[in-house]
Amino acid sequence: MITNHLVLIALSIALASAKLQSPFKANKLPFKKVYHSNDPKDRLIKRDDYESLDLRHIGVLYTAEIQIGSDETEIEVIVDTGSADLWVIDSDAAVCELSYDEIEANSFSSASAKFMDKIAPPSQELLDGLSEFGFALDGEISQYLADKSGRVSKREENQQDFNINRDEPVCEQFGSFDSSSSDTFQSNNSAFGIAYLDGTTANGTWVRDTVRIGDFAISQQSFALVNITDNYMGILGLGPATQQTTNSNPIAANRFTYDGVVDSLRSQGFINSASFSVYLSPDEDNEHDEFSDGEILFGAIDRAKIDGPFRLFPYVNPYKPVYPDQYTSYVTVSTIAVSSSDETLIIERRPRLALIDTGATFSYLPTYPLIRLAFSIHGGFEYVSQLGLFVIRTSSLSVARNKVIEFKFGEDVVIQSPVSDHLLDVSGLFTDGQQYSALTVRESLDGLSILGDTFIKSAYLFFDNENSQLGIGQINVTDDEDIEVVGDFTIERDPAYSSTWSSDLPHETPTRALSTASGGGLGTGINTATSRASSRSTSGSASRTSSTSGSASGTSSGASSATQNDETSTDLGAPAASLSATPCLFAILLLML
Repeated sequence: MITNHLVLIALSIALASAKLQSPFKANKLPFKKVYHSNDPKDRLIKRDDYESLDLRHIGVLYTAEIQIGSDETEIEVIVDTGSADLWVIDSDAAVCELSYDEIEANSFSSASAKFMDKIAPPSQELLDGLSEFGFALDGEISQYLADKSGRVSKREENQQDFNINRDEPVCEQFGSFDSSSSDTFQSNNSAFGIAYLDGTTANGTWVRDTVRIGDFAISQQSFALVNITDNYMGILGLGPATQQTTNSNPIAANRFTYDGVVDSLRSQGFINSASFSVYLSPDEDNEHDEFSDGEILFGAIDRAKIDGPFRLFPYVNPYKPVYPDQYTSYVTVSTIAVSSSDETLIIERRPRLALIDTGATFSYLPTYPLIRLAFSIHGGFEYVSQLGLFVIRTSSLSVARNKVIEFKFGEDVVIQSPVSDHLLDVSGLFTDGQQYSALTVRESLDGLSILGDTFIKSAYLFFDNENSQLGIGQINVTDDEDIEVVGDFTIERDPAYSSTWSSDLPHETPTRALSTASGGGLGTGINTATSRASSRSTSGSASRTSSTSGSASGTSSGASSATQNDETSTDLGAPAASLSATPCLFAILLLML
């Protein structure tokens, strides 16, 4: 799975032999974008010895179809690596009688209006930064905004790709569960409740039944049957167990964890590690039904989807004082830059924590990195406070669309993410007939970042929940496969594995100018991944090397308590701290605009 362009022939033979003898089988959930389709059914496809369960992109998030109960009721759920509970809608729930538009209207008119209905006003730091960099605030572009209330729905923000039938009852489209139809159903008679950052809530009862993920039938899986919610489908949380709602109250005496879907796959012998890999292929590479929009492999990786170095990084806990023993997929981003054909502008040199979250369509960055990002893409953006987004006339972006955002992790990995993946057509929100594009990155007010699907489309990810670490590498867009299960491969830790973010790091001076890297981008001087344009022209599997330490297939070592060491300096001059890896978690889901 890792690439240093060296292949040990003897190891390859040994791995091939082990692969044949492995009792475990990879379970694949390939993503599928079904643009403007109103039929979510019939997406279960048998291919070779894998059962392929399509996940579709409905314009704002990725979903999968699972089966529940003895009658194998098909239910579509949102796939989310930022939460850890599975819940589905009860067929008797009032929401089942409502269409998507009716749910949206009820949510906006309720006392607990959704997060997206009340976009936070720009912070004073953001206002200062806009002035400093010469950005307009609610200027010429904003006067053409159709809805002056600032209320922007998911549908309106993504009209072109939003393929939900807005008038049909949601449960008829996405499914719901009738417990009386299953002979294997059991109720725990205990209450379930969860609230997400976008204001979505779900309340119901903890239950157990058979849950099928592809051809893996998990017996007596715990999940929640929800009868009160303002969401239009359930959620399949794939995060670490300590992120579960049963463990979310830091002062509760009865906190506990249970086997979620990934843990149950492990404990019931379907996979040999509580881990999975994620691959989202870019939009423009999925115009035909025969090509997958991506996939999730439980307990396995696909080497063919990796281009360049692939390294492990520890989960880091930013909430240790409150949640000392919890995990989530926060990892350290050491540097962020924007590159063009003739220059590279470093927009953040201070190590930052970022949550890697498939449940988030957009991304979040702290205030000044966000401002620098917009400025380095194009100085003509205007900040539209009613949307909470930087917006520009699309005609101004002819050159800027070809730029690349570079996210550097540790010493060996640079993820090159095309600016075009982070732009959204919002022309439908304006009344002057012009074409407008928005930068799909919002302001984060807590200093932490969220990297959502717009980033993940450029990266291959291996979520190793069992060992509290994340594998990251540049994506290779291909329909070729080279799948290996955990235990048949190793992944090297990045040389900077122990040099992670710390809350003790000093803040960067806000007025610091953009830095310029030497030509070649952040990858200069290291074995950088090739650009995605290059990776599209090559479909071979990544070369591989072995590692005797820091292996994903080795014994679980967990993550030790963080200890602050003397500050060191990165090669770009940003302060960094040497830390031991810390188990971490904070329950979070973002259903983006």
